[in-house]
Amino acid sequence: MLAGTWRFLTYFGRDTMIAMLLMKDRLSNEALEAGIGAVLERENGTGVICHEETIGDYATLTNLLNNITSSAPSYSYIMIDSDLYLQPLLVEYFLNTPGALNRTIPFLRYLRFLSQLTISTIASVNPANAGVSYAELAFRNAFHVMSIAAPFAAEGNQTEDNLIHLREGQIVGQWRDSTYGIGGAMIPYDVNTALVPASLRAIAQLTDAGFYPSYSNWSALANQYAQVWEDETLHFFEVTVPQAEAQQRVETYVQESNFTGPAGNVTEDILFYGLGLNGYNNQSIVLVMNSDDCLFPGILYLTIRFPSFPFDEYYKSNSINDLHEPNRQSSQC
Repeated sequence: MLAGTWRFLTYFGRDTMIAMLLMKDRLSNEALEAGIGAVLERENGTGVICHEETIGDYATLTNLLNNITSSAPSYSYIMIDSDLYLQPLLVEYFLNTPGALNRTIPFLRYLRFLSQLTISTIASVNPANAGVSYAELAFRNAFHVMSIAAPFAAEGNQTEDNLIHLREGQIVGQWRDSTYGIGGAMIPYDVNTALVPASLRAIAQLTDAGFYPSYSNWSALANQYAQVWEDETLHFFEVTVPQAEAQQRVETYVQESNFTGPAGNVTEDILFYGLGLNGYNNQSIVLVMNSDDCLFPGILYLTIRFPSFPFDEYYKSNSINDLHEPNRQSSQC
């Protein structure tokens, strides 16, 4: 899967995983495995997911600029949200896709023998992963997620400092991938309130299914961590605009924009969650109302946290019903 045409046309980790999550009911198992394999192959040695692969002539040019005569690809690891999509994707494929559970043998090469795992699928794309199995790469990412989630989850450690920050020196780190995308925030809302707990819930499910036998305690521990993140992160991003102030803002906007329709009445305080913390212009919270609660981070969060969500009823009641496969149980997770 490639993204970013016409300008880029290369691998993007987050785009690949989101595309598979959104299209999993339409893609073949072979296509899903190709996408998962692409993500695993380009992971780095500590379980961080590759954001972008530089290939072709552009790879040759960037190498020359670094005094290297080579067309070998290079890999970027600047995004923090990409790290959190892999485990939910593994759940959606291996545990929730018909016929996929048996594919752990031919794809990940998990072979059980006296409670031990013999693993033989080997990565070959990124030279840094040469000789490393797909199963080991999946485990490295799970270990990375557990490690970054642990400080905030520890008793008494629910502080802003222990939330997930952008990588040092970066001004981007999630899907709003631009200079002003999250208003300069160093601590993104979607990453901390939705993606971290979703990834943790997925790790617990995979551990229950036998994917990480060396850390069988993750079945309980990952769920424990997730509960803390779910319960204790939202308040950091909460914004309340008192009713009178909200009404004044609406009236001011109507006047300044020369809007000819009615201004409407604000009847209660307005509550929303800011894009992130510590933004430009000394904003402690980036005061921008946003769609994160109902776009894909929210959908991913619902899928992992609320397995009883009536996805099938939703599909049947919407115009996309003709694209829905009746035999696919979308609420199996």
